[in-house]
Amino acid sequence: MTSAFKENENVAVKAMDEAHQLQIEKRHLEEMLNEVQEELQKELSDLRNVKKDKENEVEKLQSEIERLKSRCNDMKQFLKENELEKQNLKKKVLLLNSDLKKK
Repeated sequence: MTSAFKENENVAVKAMDEAHQLQIEKRHLEEMLNEVQEELQKELSDLRNVKKDKENEVEKLQSEIERLKSRCNDMKQFLKENELEKQNLKKKVLLLNSDLKKK
C-alpha cells in the first residue's frame, strides 16, 4: 500500500510540476500575444494615418485636376474666340485691300 501511495504521490508531484510549467509557459505566451497585439495596433493606427493622409492628398489632387480642367476649357474657348476674330479681321483686310485696288 505504501508503494502505491508513494507512486501516486510521485505522479501528483509530477503533475503539479507540469501544471506549474504550463502556467509559466501560458504566462509567457500571453505576454508575447499582448506584445504582438500592441505592435499590430500601432501598425494599424499608423496605416490608418497614412490612409487618411493619402485620401487628403487624393482630394487635393482631384481638386487641382478640376481647376486645371476648367482653366483648360476657358483657354480653349478663348482660343476659339480669338480664331474667329482673326478670321473676321482677315476678311476685313481682304475687303479693304480689294477696295484699295478698286480705287
